[in-house]
Amino acid sequence: MLWVNYLDNNPELVEYAKQFDDYNDIFKGKSLNCQADVVRQYIKVGRQSLVDDYQELMDMFKKREC
Repeated sequence: MLWVNYLDNNPELVEYAKQFDDYNDIFKGKSLNCQADVVRQYIKVGRQSLVDDYQELMDMFKKREC
């Protein structure tokens, strides 16, 4: 969610990232997600695919606020 917001607010970085074929994060470790994964999905699949991925989580947060 944070990376989507960051990329949304920095369209020049999105344009720059489109120049590359792949994205890697040497610090990824064993986590399920890393910044390279998010950038890759944002650029290759599209912003909406990330929003769709975290929509269930956002809905859960909204329910807890009520």
